[in-house]
Amino acid sequence: MRVELSSIANTRNQLSLMHIYIVETKSNFYFDGRLLSLDPICSNFITDWILSNAMEQKVDFIGGPAVAAVPLIGSTVFHSFSKDYPLTGFFIRSDKKDHGLQKQIEGKLVENSSAIVIDDTVSTGGSLLESLN
Repeated sequence: MRVELSSIANTRNQLSLMHIYIVETKSNFYFDGRLLSLDPICSNFITDWILSNAMEQKVDFIGGPAVAAVPLIGSTVFHSFSKDYPLTGFFIRSDKKDHGLQKQIEGKLVENSSAIVIDDTVSTGGSLLESLN
């Protein structure tokens, strides 16, 4: 799968691995997976990989930071139903909303359950760690 995804991404000019130094985050690299997660073929490959890992680890939930992870969360939740392994999705805002129900976490998480937390970009992992906290 890795070779196929890489080949498709390169063909579509959607592989954005940049070796740069990001001063404010102190990282030597930045991987931007937005183009991959929003492409139907690449999203399908990524979703299959996430779902197979969720099933192997017996995970019940999938989530991540708002906006960034939402396309892959939705895709994985949708495909999980057809695999008879329904996952429940959630996403985490950086701050609570100041109106409505004022939630920071959207979705029904169950205390002491297992979850996969994903993101579409990687530099230091700070967003994922913040989501976990």
